[in-house]
Amino acid sequence: MNLLDGDLYSLHTVVGLFWSIAIVYLLYTARGVAISSSKWLLPVTTGLVYLSIPAVAAQVDALTVLAGGVQTLDGHIGYGSAHITEFAEALGPDGRWQYAYFQLGLDTLAPPAFAGFVLNVGRATISYPMIRRLLTVLVSIYFFSVLIANALMPVYMLAYPNEGGVYSLLYAVLPVLDGVKYGCHGVLWLLVFGAWLYWCSQFLYTRLSNQKTATIEGGTE
Repeated sequence: MNLLDGDLYSLHTVVGLFWSIAIVYLLYTARGVAISSSKWLLPVTTGLVYLSIPAVAAQVDALTVLAGGVQTLDGHIGYGSAHITEFAEALGPDGRWQYAYFQLGLDTLAPPAFAGFVLNVGRATISYPMIRRLLTVLVSIYFFSVLIANALMPVYMLAYPNEGGVYSLLYAVLPVLDGVKYGCHGVLWLLVFGAWLYWCSQFLYTRLSNQKTATIEGGTE
């Protein structure tokens, strides 16, 4: 079995591909920046997250059960190379094929869903140019690290137990890619929540200042 097997791909693969292209457009084009900065887009990006993430999470749970309780590679933070072998062995041949099918199908929906959501939330609420640029960089690193990992994991799973040559490189690279993904994931939320807190404090300060000014002006009349 290899990546040229057409049975590995589904409608989810096609949707994920075009959705990912849309995210690249939102990230790097002037029109895309304008669109992703709109507050009116927030219900759409939020809804897409709630549709895609639970479906992916449910399949992750199913694969964990199939592996006898051994967690999927991208289902937790900080796994090592030894866990890759443990998971691949626990799945068995059919389970490894199903995991590859999941990675190349349903799991192509979660990365653009989260990337689009956090990009929209950040750009719609953060007005500071430096933070907006940092947001774009972090979303880019997160997004492409996930896409690369999702493409490489099936290569390893379908080739298992062959661990020589290029597969030994994958053995080392996959944990790093997922570490980058989760690292960016956390920093992005901290960045967004930090910007929200700053915006709220500025809003409250301005409002209190205006009320104080109005009270002083009223008292002098």
